[in-house]
Amino acid sequence: MGQSFLAKQAKTKKSRAVAEAEFLAAHFQLDPDGKLPEDEQAGNKGVKARNAQKARLYDFPRIPDGELQRLEGIIEKYGLPLSVMSSRIAAFVLRRVMADYFRLSTLRRAVRPPMFTAEELVELMRVLQVKPAQLADMVSPPKDGGRNNALGSIHRWMHGASTPTSLLAIKINRLIEQNVRHTRTGGFPGKFDGVARSTRPETVLRRERKYKERRRGKEEMVIPVSQSAKEALERKADATESETPDES
Repeated sequence: MGQSFLAKQAKTKKSRAVAEAEFLAAHFQLDPDGKLPEDEQAGNKGVKARNAQKARLYDFPRIPDGELQRLEGIIEKYGLPLSVMSSRIAAFVLRRVMADYFRLSTLRRAVRPPMFTAEELVELMRVLQVKPAQLADMVSPPKDGGRNNALGSIHRWMHGASTPTSLLAIKINRLIEQNVRHTRTGGFPGKFDGVARSTRPETVLRRERKYKERRRGKEEMVIPVSQSAKEALERKADATESETPDES
């Protein structure tokens, strides 16, 4: 077992993939899982830390046109082999490309139409009879600061400071769909509270007549009968009449 050609080839391929992943993670200065180190991740950093991290990637003088053309020519001719560059330069290029990509995603999310309006959000809290903090507890787990982040997002959406397009907004939009835009309908009718609602003359007369008959005990229960049942009763009645002897 495990000594066939395909088995040996699979083992060799897996070992090669593990070795290459470890090399690239170390070359790009990432952790063993291929993610950014703990100190470079977004997390709950303040404005100062975010600006400092952004400055390390973007604060450079403008490249002259001649140098830009030379750089583009080199990339066009030799490609961009990050694996043969020094670890410092390769790690910087990777982080700069990632920053530009995520910046584009942020801009697209900012110009995307909102999932719901501030009025719908306020109406949802009115229908559910909750406050913003209670709504944050409903849609976000309390661990890892999720409740505080959700509460901040809800306040920003209420005041129009940001656009609801995140995963949290998807959860709240689902609640708005169920409780504000498309309320539940159907089911059993509500219990009659004894108050006559209709004031149409014919309805009032019919209602009074039914009440009188009910008090006199003359009201009969009307049981609906299907057409096939009616035909069966008629055939049975005809057969009974035909079997009755003529007394004359």
